[in-house]
Amino acid sequence: MVSKKPKQLKEHKYKFSFAKYEEISRLLLAKTQATEKNVKKKCRDDIRKLGFYISDFERPASGFTPTDLDKLRESGAIQVS
Repeated sequence: MVSKKPKQLKEHKYKFSFAKYEEISRLLLAKTQATEKNVKKKCRDDIRKLGFYISDFERPASGFTPTDLDKLRESGAIQVS
């Protein structure tokens, strides 16, 4: 029997450098403006690679936007340094 390695969980981050915060914001804007499903998926994947998971937070039915990201920062839910 061949044993499988356990799937490594991705690290969810709540503290970001200013550069990463700006990149996440840019990707959220691109996702919001995209009309093609594959472009939206690529943006979400890139956001996750930076350690930010939209699913960790409540989000409006209209979708998570850069404004929502700013609100998380203002509330202290995420930190930017």
